[in-house]
Amino acid sequence: MKNYIIDGYNVGFADNTIAGWISRGDIDRAIQMIINKIESIIPDNISKIILVLDGKHGYYNKNFNTYRIKVIFSRKPETADDIIRSVIRHEKKPEDWIVVSSDSEIKNTAQDMRAQSLNASEFLRSGKKKSKDLTKQEPEIKYDPEMNDLNYWLEQFRNKDSENE
Repeated sequence: MKNYIIDGYNVGFADNTIAGWISRGDIDRAIQMIINKIESIIPDNISKIILVLDGKHGYYNKNFNTYRIKVIFSRKPETADDIIRSVIRHEKKPEDWIVVSSDSEIKNTAQDMRAQSLNASEFLRSGKKKSKDLTKQEPEIKYDPEMNDLNYWLEQFRNKDSENE
Protein backbone atom coordinates (compact mmCIF):
# COMPACT_ATOMS: atom_id res chain seq x y z
CA MET A 1 0.00 0.00 0.00
CA LYS A 2 1.30 3.44 -0.94
CA ASN A 3 1.84 6.29 1.51
CA TYR A 4 2.33 9.96 0.72
CA ILE A 5 4.71 12.60 2.05
CA ILE A 6 3.91 16.00 0.61
CA ASP A 7 5.82 19.27 0.45
CA GLY A 8 2.88 21.48 1.35
CA TYR A 9 3.98 24.85 0.05
CA ASN A 10 5.03 23.28 -3.27
CA VAL A 11 1.44 22.10 -3.69
CA GLY A 12 0.15 25.48 -2.51
CA PHE A 13 2.22 27.46 -5.01
CA ALA A 14 1.28 25.07 -7.84
CA ASP A 15 -2.38 26.05 -7.38
CA ASN A 16 -3.13 29.67 -8.35
CA THR A 17 -5.93 30.14 -5.83
CA ILE A 18 -3.92 28.79 -2.89
CA ALA A 19 -0.83 30.71 -4.01
CA GLY A 20 -2.89 33.89 -3.85
CA TRP A 21 -3.80 33.23 -0.21
CA ILE A 22 -0.17 32.48 0.64
CA SER A 23 1.01 35.70 -1.01
CA ARG A 24 -1.66 37.68 0.88
CA GLY A 25 -0.32 36.22 4.12
CA ASP A 26 -3.44 34.25 5.05
CA ILE A 27 -1.45 31.12 5.86
CA ASP A 28 -4.22 29.48 7.91
CA ARG A 29 -6.61 29.59 4.96
CA ALA A 30 -3.90 28.46 2.54
CA ILE A 31 -2.98 25.47 4.72
CA GLN A 32 -6.63 24.47 5.06
CA MET A 33 -7.04 24.73 1.28
CA ILE A 34 -3.93 22.56 0.77
CA ILE A 35 -5.36 19.97 3.15
CA ASN A 36 -8.73 20.03 1.36
CA LYS A 37 -6.99 19.66 -2.01
CA ILE A 38 -4.99 16.67 -0.76
CA GLU A 39 -8.15 15.07 0.67
CA SER A 40 -9.86 15.42 -2.70
CA ILE A 41 -6.96 13.88 -4.65
CA ILE A 42 -5.66 10.98 -2.56
CA PRO A 43 -7.83 7.84 -2.51
CA ASP A 44 -9.40 6.76 0.77
CA ASN A 45 -7.44 3.50 0.91
CA ILE A 46 -4.08 5.23 1.50
CA SER A 47 -2.83 4.48 5.00
CA LYS A 48 -0.39 7.35 5.69
CA ILE A 49 -0.37 10.92 4.47
CA ILE A 50 2.21 13.32 5.88
CA LEU A 51 2.01 17.00 4.94
CA VAL A 52 5.23 18.88 5.68
CA LEU A 53 5.39 22.69 5.83
CA ASP A 54 8.07 25.19 6.74
CA GLY A 55 7.24 26.48 10.22
CA LYS A 56 7.64 30.17 9.51
CA HIS A 57 5.60 32.70 11.46
CA GLY A 58 5.00 30.36 14.41
CA TYR A 59 2.54 28.10 12.57
CA TYR A 60 4.05 25.02 14.13
CA ASN A 61 2.00 25.88 17.23
CA LYS A 62 -1.29 25.24 15.41
CA ASN A 63 -2.85 21.83 14.94
CA PHE A 64 -4.01 21.18 11.38
CA ASN A 65 -4.03 17.38 11.65
CA THR A 66 -7.04 15.54 10.26
CA TYR A 67 -8.06 11.92 10.66
CA ARG A 68 -6.15 11.16 7.43
CA ILE A 69 -3.36 13.74 7.30
CA LYS A 70 -0.56 14.29 9.78
CA VAL A 71 0.72 17.87 9.44
CA ILE A 72 4.34 18.50 10.42
CA PHE A 73 5.94 21.94 10.61
CA SER A 74 9.69 22.36 10.47
CA ARG A 75 11.49 24.30 13.18
CA LYS A 76 14.59 26.34 12.46
CA PRO A 77 17.24 25.52 11.47
CA GLU A 78 15.47 22.51 9.91
CA THR A 79 13.40 22.99 6.73
CA ALA A 80 10.46 21.06 5.34
CA ASP A 81 12.85 19.59 2.77
CA ASP A 82 15.09 18.28 5.57
CA ILE A 83 12.11 16.54 7.20
CA ILE A 84 10.97 14.96 3.93
CA ARG A 85 14.48 13.63 3.19
CA SER A 86 14.79 12.29 6.75
CA VAL A 87 11.45 10.47 6.66
CA ILE A 88 12.25 8.76 3.36
CA ARG A 89 15.79 7.84 4.44
CA HIS A 90 14.55 6.27 7.70
CA GLU A 91 11.61 4.31 6.31
CA LYS A 92 11.97 0.53 6.32
CA LYS A 93 10.16 0.33 2.98
CA PRO A 94 10.71 3.63 1.13
CA GLU A 95 9.36 2.02 -2.05
CA ASP A 96 5.92 2.20 -0.40
CA TRP A 97 6.07 6.01 -0.41
CA ILE A 98 5.13 8.65 -2.97
CA VAL A 99 6.98 11.92 -2.43
CA VAL A 100 5.20 15.01 -3.73
CA SER A 101 7.66 17.87 -4.22
CA SER A 102 8.81 20.12 -7.03
CA ASP A 103 12.28 20.35 -5.49
CA SER A 104 14.78 18.39 -7.61
CA GLU A 105 16.92 17.44 -4.59
CA ILE A 106 13.90 15.95 -2.83
CA LYS A 107 12.88 14.05 -5.96
CA ASN A 108 16.45 12.74 -6.39
CA THR A 109 16.52 11.56 -2.76
CA ALA A 110 13.18 9.81 -3.29
CA GLN A 111 14.43 8.06 -6.40
CA ASP A 112 17.74 7.10 -4.71
CA MET A 113 15.73 5.47 -1.91
CA ARG A 114 13.40 3.73 -4.44
CA ALA A 115 10.42 5.88 -3.52
CA GLN A 116 8.14 7.22 -6.23
CA SER A 117 8.10 10.97 -6.78
CA LEU A 118 5.66 13.44 -8.31
CA ASN A 119 6.11 17.14 -8.73
CA ALA A 120 3.34 19.29 -7.28
CA SER A 121 1.72 20.12 -10.61
CA GLU A 122 1.59 16.41 -11.58
CA PHE A 123 -0.04 15.69 -8.24
CA LEU A 124 -2.67 18.40 -8.81
CA ARG A 125 -3.34 17.13 -12.35
CA SER A 126 -3.96 13.65 -10.94
CA GLY A 127 -6.77 15.20 -8.89
CA LYS A 128 -8.29 16.77 -12.00
CA LYS A 129 -8.43 13.34 -13.63
CA LYS A 130 -10.26 11.98 -10.59
CA SER A 131 -12.71 14.89 -10.73
CA LYS A 132 -13.32 14.32 -14.45
CA ASP A 133 -14.03 10.66 -13.82
CA LEU A 134 -16.70 11.62 -11.30
CA THR A 135 -18.35 14.05 -13.70
CA LYS A 136 -18.67 11.39 -16.40
CA GLN A 137 -21.54 9.96 -14.39
CA GLU A 138 -23.65 13.08 -14.82
CA PRO A 139 -24.52 14.86 -18.06
CA GLU A 140 -22.55 17.99 -18.77
CA ILE A 141 -24.57 21.19 -18.49
CA LYS A 142 -23.39 23.88 -20.85
CA TYR A 143 -23.81 27.51 -19.99
CA ASP A 144 -26.24 29.33 -22.24
CA PRO A 145 -26.40 33.08 -21.56
CA GLU A 146 -29.86 33.24 -23.14
CA MET A 147 -31.18 30.94 -20.40
CA ASN A 148 -30.39 33.58 -17.78
CA ASP A 149 -32.63 36.06 -19.55
CA LEU A 150 -35.99 36.52 -17.81
CA ASN A 151 -37.76 36.94 -21.15
CA TYR A 152 -36.46 33.56 -22.31
CA TRP A 153 -37.98 31.80 -19.29
CA LEU A 154 -41.25 33.68 -19.50
CA GLU A 155 -41.55 32.58 -23.12
CA GLN A 156 -40.78 28.96 -22.14
CA PHE A 157 -43.52 28.95 -19.53
CA ARG A 158 -46.01 30.64 -21.88
CA ASN A 159 -45.35 27.90 -24.42
CA LYS A 160 -45.94 25.20 -21.76
CA ASP A 161 -49.18 26.85 -20.65
CA SER A 162 -50.50 27.02 -24.20
CA GLU A 163 -49.64 23.32 -24.75
CA ASN A 164 -51.63 22.35 -21.64
CA GLU A 165 -54.83 24.14 -22.76
